[in-house]
Amino acid sequence: MSDLSNKVAVFAPYKELYDICAKCIMDKQLNWNIEFANSNNVYELGKKYKKNNYQLIISRGGIGKTLKNEFGFEVIEMNLSKEKILATLYKYKHSKLKIAIVENMEFINACKSINNILKIELDYYVIENINEFSHAINSAYKDGIDVIIGGSYGLEIAETINSYDITYELISSDAISVNDTFDKACTFLKGQKLESDKNKILESIIAFYPKGIIYTDENKIIRNINNYAKKVLKTDKAVGSHITKFIKDDIFDENIQSKNSIITVISDQQVMLDVINIIYDESNLGCIISFQYEKEILSMENKIRRDNAQNGFNAKYTFDNIIGNSESIKFAVKAAKIFSKINSTVMITGETGTGKELFAQAIHNNSLRSNENFVAINCSALPSQLLESELFGYKDGAFTGSRKGGKQGLFELAHKGTLFLDEIGEMDIALQAKLLRVISEREIMKVGDNQVIPVDVRIITATNRNLFEEIDKGNFRKDLYYRINLMSIELPPLRNRDDDIRLLVDCFLSKYNRKFSTNVNRFDDDLMKEILQYEWSGNVRELQNFVEKSVAVTENNIITKDSISIFGNSLFYKNKKNLYTNDNINSETVQTLKEIEKNLIKELLDKNNNNKTLVAQILDIDRGTLNRKLQ
Repeated sequence: MSDLSNKVAVFAPYKELYDICAKCIMDKQLNWNIEFANSNNVYELGKKYKKNNYQLIISRGGIGKTLKNEFGFEVIEMNLSKEKILATLYKYKHSKLKIAIVENMEFINACKSINNILKIELDYYVIENINEFSHAINSAYKDGIDVIIGGSYGLEIAETINSYDITYELISSDAISVNDTFDKACTFLKGQKLESDKNKILESIIAFYPKGIIYTDENKIIRNINNYAKKVLKTDKAVGSHITKFIKDDIFDENIQSKNSIITVISDQQVMLDVINIIYDESNLGCIISFQYEKEILSMENKIRRDNAQNGFNAKYTFDNIIGNSESIKFAVKAAKIFSKINSTVMITGETGTGKELFAQAIHNNSLRSNENFVAINCSALPSQLLESELFGYKDGAFTGSRKGGKQGLFELAHKGTLFLDEIGEMDIALQAKLLRVISEREIMKVGDNQVIPVDVRIITATNRNLFEEIDKGNFRKDLYYRINLMSIELPPLRNRDDDIRLLVDCFLSKYNRKFSTNVNRFDDDLMKEILQYEWSGNVRELQNFVEKSVAVTENNIITKDSISIFGNSLFYKNKKNLYTNDNINSETVQTLKEIEKNLIKELLDKNNNNKTLVAQILDIDRGTLNRKLQ
């Protein structure tokens, strides 16, 4: 048995039971003490075993209750022999004698359960100690009781009982019930040891946990503290002290009320502190205080940022980074926010430089996967075979020059997160078939391997190509198109976002002023006019590059044409918007491009019975684009 088994004592109130218990202890090879115990020596024995740190006592009713109530022992009461109860009561089934049960409530209940079958008329006297027993005998005699059935108390005052001319029937524990009781005790000890082992493991975890942990009771007295906390508090004698000896009371209360981490000073060091109140059954049982050096937290955060920056698997942009008030960009942002909460594939279309990856990152950061990896790859940047090994990974020795031990693919790295496939329209048709299978089956197979690996990846794709045209040419699979185009977002070109150009220019000016430590306020009016008239075929990316180099070379607070003359004079004399006017033309008769487009769409709708699908095909645009143009 364990060490705990050495702290078990059996108290037997009479010789018959003592002998049964002694034999059971020997048969089970238990290292338990056994004592004769009665009302005369129970207090003396209790003091003796309490002093020796015994935790478990096995005894009978009244003695067991005394040991538990007076000394706080864990007590297991010996089971009564149901066979003896039945045999004793059965003797009086047809008797005319008056019979009473005089014992504690547990004893009486055991007798009642048996008597439910025998239906004998019994009187009951509930007692808890030897003094009550003597009084109950006297009462029973006055009530005309002929036979008393009880436990070991009757043996202690046998002469008194005989003087009343009352028959006393002792019901004791037999070998079977003692054996059952000992088995119950052994099970209890095993559970106690298991609980003790768990507590030791928990204490070890807390002791070496890389944060300070302090437990206080409801009066804010420290009851437990780990090694880290001892180091911060610079003491090994914090247990028993009031928490405010180390932490200011107002800071402590502020933390509990706000439920937020608080920066405070402990032993001349800044720490980040949290407090958790322990509430059970609406009662405050104390609190757990955890804290860590602020410099360690900052160091850890910096390491995480460095690691994420090195592996490139973090999305740094959110919807707050998308600049624009034009209806077209607000519509795209609204759709993207809705799609971000839906765990399905998204296809982002738009010309080069319109911000497709910016939108992809914003969707990821606004999704339930935001804490996981965001993995991006440009499908046009690698040959087909290399792209396949990058996406799916490869097994050790899969091909000449492969890395020893194999390699994880981007699908595995993006598990639980998001995989962004930029320029999906450039993907080889054979690789498209494998991608389709991954999307359908949610599993991959590494190059050179025959084992499948389940993956949970949200896929976002982007393209500047018209995939319908690519399907017609046989360059893109129609079935893959419909799998990646469950939700689509079309990003408008910058030339259709006149209202946003000034906002973007101001944003980029601020950004590059910070980068170059300059103080450029604006572009002069003439130059700004040309910026607004320029086509920006490279879209937002081209505008951003232009602002960056303009800020970099400008020596004054205002950028003028002279400031950027180093780049040549042809910058704004090509790709200008169609804004030419003629003095001989009445300006009232000149239509804008939008008006011309609107009239053309209306004319086509009239000619084709308002069939939007047919008109969209004629104009080579999708129906969603047609609806937006109509709006």
